[in-house]
Amino acid sequence: MNIFIAFFCAAAFVVPSSSSAMDAGVSVSTKTGNDHPIVLVHGFIGWGRDELLGFKYWGGFHDWQEELEDRGHQVHTVAVGPVSSNWDRACEMYAQLVGGRVDYGAHHAWVHGHDRFGRDYGRGLFEDWGDLDQAGHPRKIHILAHSQGGQTARILIHLLKYGAGEEIDEETANNSLFHGGRDNWVDSLTTLSAPHDGTSLATGVNTFLPFAKNLIAVIAAMSGLANDALLYDFKLDQWGLRREDGEPFKDYCDRVWASSVWDPDVKDISAWDLSPDGAKEINERYETVDEVYYFSYATEATFRGFFTGHHYPELTMFLPFHAFGLFMGAYRRGGNAYEVEITSAWFRNDGIVNTISMDGPTLGHDAVIRGWDGTPRRGQWTYLGLLESWDHFDVIGTGERPARGFVRDLAGFLNALPQ
Repeated sequence: MNIFIAFFCAAAFVVPSSSSAMDAGVSVSTKTGNDHPIVLVHGFIGWGRDELLGFKYWGGFHDWQEELEDRGHQVHTVAVGPVSSNWDRACEMYAQLVGGRVDYGAHHAWVHGHDRFGRDYGRGLFEDWGDLDQAGHPRKIHILAHSQGGQTARILIHLLKYGAGEEIDEETANNSLFHGGRDNWVDSLTTLSAPHDGTSLATGVNTFLPFAKNLIAVIAAMSGLANDALLYDFKLDQWGLRREDGEPFKDYCDRVWASSVWDPDVKDISAWDLSPDGAKEINERYETVDEVYYFSYATEATFRGFFTGHHYPELTMFLPFHAFGLFMGAYRRGGNAYEVEITSAWFRNDGIVNTISMDGPTLGHDAVIRGWDGTPRRGQWTYLGLLESWDHFDVIGTGERPARGFVRDLAGFLNALPQ
């Protein structure tokens, strides 16, 4: 209760924001275009199209995939591990698109102590991915990724081009992700509210686990379902955490939260990847690929207190996010050889991710990040702007903002990119 009292007291001492959001729609001045499918990748605690009884991650009660398909776009939605590491999620994303069983890699599985193989997805969502079209060009995709999905997609793009030689063995199929050489399979990556440099909510298990548990409860409330009745899958089969037939959701959650995967020393899980230190490690390892367009949008839903300098949730921020926003709006941490320093520059946030983290990877990464000037360029990040007073769920259509026009314009932008 005290944090909400502080919030309302601080509201009298507001410094208005001086920045303004870009128009939701952007355009490309070109007569060329493409018809590449758009692949939607969810973030942390996300879910698939067949979960939550029809409440969609992308659009809530209004299905964004159907919305875009009705407008002539090809769209696929992947459903990867909602709390898994980005490596594991990238392997799952690849298997869902091309078809077949998930291979996490023998070396990776041995290092982190989980099973090498995961679910068998059978037929892929886009089995023609990478095949040559009539003009002799490989069939590509556009990736639209929210939150942690941005990290996941970056790892997938890197592996497609460079592979992972330590994972190649006699059991690796010829079309394995780990062989690399697929530098023309992804045309663009667009990230929405992505923690490229991590989020201060994930600075330790003591802050991260309560956040994760509360977010599950938020999703249950948003979908109108009782928590115990949720059709929700953590997709942690590689860790031996598959939901048993008839198992109550609460019991399933308790098994997941009590698992050793949350131990501070485990780094093959979202708790590490989403921390600033884990994000820096990802940034140092995975490159920006020259053949791909990279775009980013940032969001924020806080204001700066006049006397404190801290950031406080705006009244329009989704109410369950207020406690998260208050924490991030005042959290600092000194840096040392093992930790990223978190300063007041990290205070501004959208209730889940610090805004400073969203334009592109900077910690341990030398990627070029520039503003939009009307000309898309491959191999560097183009920051499309800040969506002011948009919280973390507004940008995917499950919040209060009317975001349908935003995603329609963005899909049109992607299918107008020059080839």
